[in-house]
Amino acid sequence: MSLFQQTGGEMSLVIDPVLRGILELGERFHGHVGPFLVTGVRMARLAAALLGEVRHIHSKTGLRPPMSCITDGLQISTALTLCNKGISVEDEGAPTVVFTGENGKVLTVHLRKAVLEHMRQVTDDTMAEWSERIAVLPADELFEIEESRE
Repeated sequence: MSLFQQTGGEMSLVIDPVLRGILELGERFHGHVGPFLVTGVRMARLAAALLGEVRHIHSKTGLRPPMSCITDGLQISTALTLCNKGISVEDEGAPTVVFTGENGKVLTVHLRKAVLEHMRQVTDDTMAEWSERIAVLPADELFEIEESRE
């Protein structure tokens, strides 16, 4: 399957329809779709695929943008929020999230340093392009993943 599709005279990236729907919700919730929001959505979807039901999320992003945008991506992708205490946030300013599954498995997901360095260079002009890149990059190119048990 190609990552691109032709629409009219332009080529655009093909994004999974479920992911596209979550990102549309994210735009309404968060105000825009940027690469950090997309990163949080991708982390949450990966955790759900590997753990099944996620019981708790511990975000190490802190509460300052753009890193905190990852946490908004987590909230729109799960039934867990800061208000229902399903998500806790630690102010490390790190693109790392720890997911705990109902089964006692723990998944720690780190955004790869090389990807983060590129994301830090994003401007208003390149935000849409980078958001799409993050949406379609294979998980193993985007994240470092550690599995453990409680």
